[in-house]
Amino acid sequence: MRQLTLLCAVLALCIAAVAQTAAPSASPAGALPKLDRFNVDMVDKSLDPCTDFFQYACSKWMKANPIPPDQSGWGTFSELAIWNVAAVHQTLEDSSEASSPTPIQKKVGDYYASCMDEATINKAGLTPLQPLLDRISNMKNKSQMPEIIAEIHKTIRPANLNFIDAEYQGVLFGFYASADLDDARKMLAVLDQSGMGLPAREFYLKDDDKSKQIRDEYVKYVSHILTLSGEQQAQADSEAKAILSMETAMANAAMDIVLRRIRRTLTINCH
Repeated sequence: MRQLTLLCAVLALCIAAVAQTAAPSASPAGALPKLDRFNVDMVDKSLDPCTDFFQYACSKWMKANPIPPDQSGWGTFSELAIWNVAAVHQTLEDSSEASSPTPIQKKVGDYYASCMDEATINKAGLTPLQPLLDRISNMKNKSQMPEIIAEIHKTIRPANLNFIDAEYQGVLFGFYASADLDDARKMLAVLDQSGMGLPAREFYLKDDDKSKQIRDEYVKYVSHILTLSGEQQAQADSEAKAILSMETAMANAAMDIVLRRIRRTLTINCH
């Protein structure tokens, strides 16, 4: 039954990870954030492009746009992502507040209102997930795990896909569709590393005091998530430690972020 408990815990962690995935905050309500466009003045003409084209093309922009303190990286696409989120948010707000909504606005506004109805969502508790949790609880042996994992992948999708991070955000492994790099008319199935709740393998493997502290706090967090699902504290504490052990084993087998990026580049170049 141990594998069933771990799978249930992984499901709970996936739900928490998806719920916590969010874009950086946008501008105040009613205003879209600033969106940069190509500006030839950002080229540093004092530099020789034949010596270092990157510095020639990007150094002035980088100096004018330091990485925000709440971000791990920053670029023009980061600003575009925030602009897109703000535009969609404003569209949802406008649809929900329209005095004479069109049929489309009515559907969009009602959907948005249902997502923002926290009282009803909290009252429902685990009810929407109960059929899936029951399937996990009713597993008899490990041969049933592939079918359950497939159902979890189908039911709970990551909130976003960031292909330059250390892993895909999914249960046990990443599985998604991507265009064929040689023929965009075709879609291919892609497998990727996944299953770790912490941002990268190094969080599990480093032995410095800060890394140990992060892992200790992570175990407490996992335990808290499990108690929210109805488990007793002692059982939740034990399973949280088991989850850390399982994810550490995954981290030992995972590529670090640099090797993963190199492998992806080689795959693209050799495909």
